[in-house]
This record gives sequence, C-alpha cells and structure tokens, in this order.
Amino acid sequence: MAMDPLWSAPGGGPVAISADGGFVLSDGDSFGLYDATGNTTWRGYGGSSARSGSLITSPLDLTADGMYAILATNGGLLYVDRSRRIFWQDSAYHPILDLSLSPDENFVASVADGRVSVYTRGGDLVWRNSTYSDVQTVAISSEGLLTVAGATDTIHAYNRTGFELWNYTAPGVHRVLLSPENSDIIAASEYTLLSLHPSGNLLWKVYTGDEIRAVAISRDGSTIAAGNQGGSLLLLDRDGTQLFSRMLGNWVNTVSLSGDGSLVAAGDIDRKVHLLDRNGRQLFNYTTGGIVQGIAISTDGSALAAGSDRVYYFDLRQPVPATTPVPPPVATATLPVTTPAPATSPPVTTGPTTPAGTVPAVTTTRSAAGPWAIPALGILFLWFALRRGR
Repeated sequence: MAMDPLWSAPGGGPVAISADGGFVLSDGDSFGLYDATGNTTWRGYGGSSARSGSLITSPLDLTADGMYAILATNGGLLYVDRSRRIFWQDSAYHPILDLSLSPDENFVASVADGRVSVYTRGGDLVWRNSTYSDVQTVAISSEGLLTVAGATDTIHAYNRTGFELWNYTAPGVHRVLLSPENSDIIAASEYTLLSLHPSGNLLWKVYTGDEIRAVAISRDGSTIAAGNQGGSLLLLDRDGTQLFSRMLGNWVNTVSLSGDGSLVAAGDIDRKVHLLDRNGRQLFNYTTGGIVQGIAISTDGSALAAGSDRVYYFDLRQPVPATTPVPPPVATATLPVTTPAPATSPPVTTGPTTPAGTVPAVTTTRSAAGPWAIPALGILFLWFALRRGR
C-alpha cells in the first residue's frame, strides 16, 4: 500500500505539526515552518542543537494553532512567532537535549547541561534544578503542577516550585511523557514500558522484547505507542493492555498518534513511513530518501509530517489507493409485488412439518383462498400429466 506525499520541502530531522495540520515545523540544517500547501512561512536560526552520529536529535515543538514555535538551537532555547519574531530566548545552557510544552501551552520545560529549567509562556524562569547531571528527558503538565525528568537510572518528579516530590529507580530511562488527561507518567526504560501515577506509584509495566527507541501518547490519554530497536511497533491502551504488536522492519525510530489514538504513525531506519489504524491494519507506507528521524500526526488526524532527507507532508483526508480492484456490486432483480385481494376466509393454521424429500411450502400470513388458488391447482395437475405422458 503506497500513498504519495502532497509535497516535500528542504528539512528533515524532528518535526511538529499543528492540531489541524495547517503548519509543519521541521529541523535540518536550519529550522523551517511550512503551511499545508508546502509554502515556506519562514526558515532560519542556523540549525540543530544536538546530533547523535548522523541523526539530528535537537527537539522542537509547535503550539496547537501553529502560531508559536519552540526551538532548541545552537544558541539555546528560542520561542518565536509565525513571522519569525523572537519573543524570548535563554542561551545560558545548551545543547538542549529535550523540551516539553505543557498541554495548556502555558509552560515550557527543557533539559540542558544536566539542568531542568521551567519557563512561563512569556519566558520568565520559574525554576531551575541542577542536582542531577545525567538528566536527559523532561515532560511538564498543565499549569506546571508536575514536571518529570528522566536520568540514566532514575525518574524524578518536581512540583511547580522545583521541589523534588519523589524519585523512582528504573534502568536506562531515555524518554518520559505525561498523559495530557491525568498526568500519568509513561517512561521508556530499556526493554520496558512503564506507567507511574503522579504520586510515584507503579501502575503497570510491559516488556517490549527489545530496547525502546520511541514512545508517544495520544492527546486524550487513551493510547500509548512504542517502537523498538527490533523493528516492532506496539500499541497499548491506558491500562497497559496490548492492542497490537506488529513487525515493521528495522529499528523503529519515531512514533506519533492522532488525538484520539485511532491512527498511529511510525518511521524507521529502512527509510519508511508507516500509517496504521488502532487495530494494527496498515493503511499505507512510503519510502523516503533517508532514515526517518521524526514523525507527527495532527491532532485531528487530517495530516502527517515526516522528517527524513526532506520533510514530507501527507494529506490523510485523501483516499488511500487500493492494492486490489474492488469488484462491482452484484445486480439483483427486483420482483414486482402484487397486492393480494382481501381474504374471504380465516387465515391458515400452520400444519405439521413438511416430510423430508419434498419441497417445503413458503410460510406466509396471507389467506389460503384467493383468486389464484384454482388456476394454480390446474397448472399443477397439467404439469403432472405432461410428466406422465413423456
């Protein structure tokens, strides 16, 4: 199953998309914002903040309306509007390893140089913590009430003033997320996906069979997707129950979910973009020109963006081409319906079951007598006579 992108443009690496698919933010050698037709809204800010080999790892995000972008640049954290005007920036610490925009879009958290920083939407620093030098991933809840950071072997939780509430030991934590609905924590810990209550209690733990490379949670909190190094895509519900597990290829690098969890997208090192439904049925795949490093589905499920050698944009409102022709519907004849004459005798009472080997009569609620009863008997006798005369 293949589906061509609506457009592609210079860019690649991580991508973000607005809620309605109207704007796409992409990294690459420089950042770029594109509209739904592929036109460049702006491009600039000199490239990525961090790389891992040939992979671009610098994080970015886009507000739901596509009006503001949060960029992890070589010069620090930038918050810019659609006209590329800088609203605020913090260049004190970089490279920035991860950033998180709260679901209400009023707070931004980032990790750089072992420090967790939390800002208001206006750029005011709320708090900064430099206790743990190995912190590399972060997530923040609405109103900044809970910030969670993942270190090498520990998950740390902070309140809105930066006070550490609790920590949880888990090996190889490299990604943490917060459910937008209830602030449950989803963490990728080597071969295990786990969920913690905001109080720090373990809710569930799922072994994925190989090291997890990417994880995502739907906007409504109903669905969690995880891709592992073995090439499997795993979909779970909020209780940790597996919805499906599907082998896609080699090393699932990035995953994304629509707002209600009905669509899941994945990108791998085989250069492929995959789109599946909640039942694990593959809707399409597309081969790009390089390793797929970022993928994002719009909240409303209308569009998908992928970052590879370029940024690719797919309009999901278009029908996916069928792989086999669909046969035309079978034409059936419509029999004329004759309205029977008014009954002149009581309805027939159902008799005994028809003996085996005879043609059963059709049971109806019509009267036994009627204008066609005698001619019908005559035709039947004539048929028997003809049979005997052969």
